[in-house]
Amino acid sequence: MARHRAALGAIALLVAASGAAPTTRLRVCAGSSCSGRCVGAFEPVRAFEAVANAPCSRCADVELETVHCMNMCKRGPNVRLIHAGELATVPAEMGEVERTRRAFQGVLDDERVLRVWSLAACAAAGTLGDGLVLHGPPPDEALTG
Repeated sequence: MARHRAALGAIALLVAASGAAPTTRLRVCAGSSCSGRCVGAFEPVRAFEAVANAPCSRCADVELETVHCMNMCKRGPNVRLIHAGELATVPAEMGEVERTRRAFQGVLDDERVLRVWSLAACAAAGTLGDGLVLHGPPPDEALTG
């Protein structure tokens, strides 16, 4: 986890220096079915908000948005990466079903939240190169906030 936080700090400095406008979003499912799959007090939306507001992340040009449902409830909580207005995947960091459905699935703990956030921050900083695959406009999903 410390390694992820150090990487986030370095990425935030790169993004802040670039002065670029935010082009990367994480769309987090806030539906009750996804939330109900979490163990204990873990809530994915709150976990992403905590990372987004951490000092090492504040400069990262990543925006959070929540949706009511992504229609992938059995594999939730789910998170989509949207970069430059297009749905994006990071094949080297995603399983086969995640790549097919174009969403991070089973985001059930803080470590997974940090990993997804760090990938989004890298996308925003332009450091993923060919590791980021764009798939066209994201699907219409009912935004909650």
